Amino acid sequence: EQNQKLAGTGDIGATESAAGTGRAPVLWQEAERRYRNSAEFKGLSIASRRTYEIYLRPLNVWAKDGMLPMPEFNGEAGRDLVWDFRNALVESAESSRARTKLILSILSAFLKWCDDYRIINGNPARGLRIPMPAPRKRRLLRAELLPLIESATALGHSDVALGIVLGFYTMQRQKDLLETTVFKIGPMTDISAFARRILADEKGRVMGLALEQSKTGARVTIPLHSIARKEVVQAIAALRKDGSCTNLILYPGEDRACPDHAFQRHFRETVNHAVARLRGQAAEATERQ
Repeated sequence: EQNQKLAGTGDIGATESAAGTGRAPVLWQEAERRYRNSAEFKGLSIASRRTYEIYLRPLNVWAKDGMLPMPEFNGEAGRDLVWDFRNALVESAESSRARTKLILSILSAFLKWCDDYRIINGNPARGLRIPMPAPRKRRLLRAELLPLIESATALGHSDVALGIVLGFYTMQRQKDLLETTVFKIGPMTDISAFARRILADEKGRVMGLALEQSKTGARVTIPLHSIARKEVVQAIAALRKDGSCTNLILYPGEDRACPDHAFQRHFRETVNHAVARLRGQAAEATERQ
């Protein structure tokens, strides 16, 4: 009824609210606009803001294309509204667990913000049970490094051979490592004597990798283990000799940075190759026995 009144008059300010305050209730689209302009939203990382913008779209559609009055989220009715939506998403065969988790997490964050700024009374998403997707990453064991490096070398994936060593010994994200340049490598001064004895090179320096994490925005400097340092030194020497690109991890055989999608594809090919080779070796050992 409220939406029909708004459509009929075209004047939100002149429409009486159900509460009889003389003012129309704030609609979802207005609350969302305020949220996008808030310090909380602008304080998110670039990657997180992009994710929020993607998944706010289906939420806007669910909220009657942005015309849902926010007071409908008040009280038990609001909690029922949110839980009905949650259950429909969880039971839907078309929505993956990862997508469901993102939509519900963003809905919870948005409604909490609306509650904090008195747009609604109470947060109906408080205690919402959000299903967690299966983890996208697994733990890489040290014993698995050599087979992976051997497979990467056999396939000509020099980007993966260097990338997995850096990833293992620095524990930084793929995106950040692919964007790392030679200018991010240098000696560290603020390091304990104990760590210096273990990590120093033949000149007594502890080399470190400095970067700004794309997800957290934090600036970190990670000391390089001797194995990682050796690979980095070799990569820098090759860059100075053969090319002009300053990125550490290059597209194999070319003087340009390796893009994220190519590295991911090469990594998957490397893993498949290593697994097949190890299975073949295990089958041969079984036959010999």
